[in-house]
Amino acid sequence: MRVVSNLFVLAIVAIIACLLVGSSMQALQRHHLYQGTTCAGTPFFSSTKEVTAQCNVTQCGAYNSDPTLLSVTYECPTAYQQTPSAGQILIASYADKACTTINKVETYMLNVCMQSKIIFGPNANSAKYTCDKLYLYSDGACATQVSVIDVTLNTCTGSSQKYTCQNAATQTIASFLLVIALFVLFFAF
Repeated sequence: MRVVSNLFVLAIVAIIACLLVGSSMQALQRHHLYQGTTCAGTPFFSSTKEVTAQCNVTQCGAYNSDPTLLSVTYECPTAYQQTPSAGQILIASYADKACTTINKVETYMLNVCMQSKIIFGPNANSAKYTCDKLYLYSDGACATQVSVIDVTLNTCTGSSQKYTCQNAATQTIASFLLVIALFVLFFAF
């Protein structure tokens, strides 16, 4: 009886050890895409996902899928970005239909013409996000619109994604109202 209980305990310890070793092998990796080949300015797109290999930080390089238009850098974050920064739309993809387990996060800059022959599909060479729409263009300069896709914010979609948005103008107005409220409170007393 004692041998059976010892074997049971050893089996439990072995399973826990395998789970811990397996989970420590995964890391997050984020890549940032830039217009042009020099990584200049602010990235228009970032994507974070789990990688089973070791995450590597890199300097600027050509983006393999579109090397004449885009450049890329890589970093190793410790967690998924949960909210968009000012002027961004964030798309969280989930492993489940209830949108509880994140497995990928993408962010796009708002109101920025993004050139790419591969990111937005075969008929679009450029695109532009707003908080409520994705505009697709057939040319590389966001001039000839081919379609508009509505964006539903703060709702788990049928494709297990949730969009959140932080319009820079909304944040600026909120900050301005906060300053006015503090100013009024200061002079009221």
